[in-house]
Amino acid sequence: MGGSAASDARGAAQAGAGGARSFVVEMAGSPAIALAAFVLVAIIRPSALAAAAPLLSLWAAAPLIACALSRPIARESAGLGAQDREFLRAAARKSWGFFAAFMGPEDHGLPPDNYQTSTEPRIAHRTSPTNIGFACCRRWRLTTWASSRLRNYWKGSTRL
Repeated sequence: MGGSAASDARGAAQAGAGGARSFVVEMAGSPAIALAAFVLVAIIRPSALAAAAPLLSLWAAAPLIACALSRPIARESAGLGAQDREFLRAAARKSWGFFAAFMGPEDHGLPPDNYQTSTEPRIAHRTSPTNIGFACCRRWRLTTWASSRLRNYWKGSTRL
């Protein structure tokens, strides 16, 4: 089972349709190699069988493990209560407010890295790709400011 979306989807389909049998057939090499390795270890160094057994067992069981991991996960939908929804909205307003308050010409329109309030209020006049990404998201939401702010981001980021 590869790493592409198509092979992942194929794995999920096999887990549901053909079950473990299709995985064992497609991955027959894994148990065969595990068995061959077991025989080699038993012949060449029998004292190492205890150490090799857990790894060889997992290797032999790989098709069944792949089948189990490929089964679709049952999704539960949990609705948010009014109090949770209000809490999340307040947190979002506070987060986006940071960008509105601190992005200005003194930082070339880029968001500062942080704002410290412990001893005396001060702004860290540096930025990060994460903060630039969040600021872009915020600005896309506020479409009236998007074009001028994006120009400032790009101008400011070329000066970094």
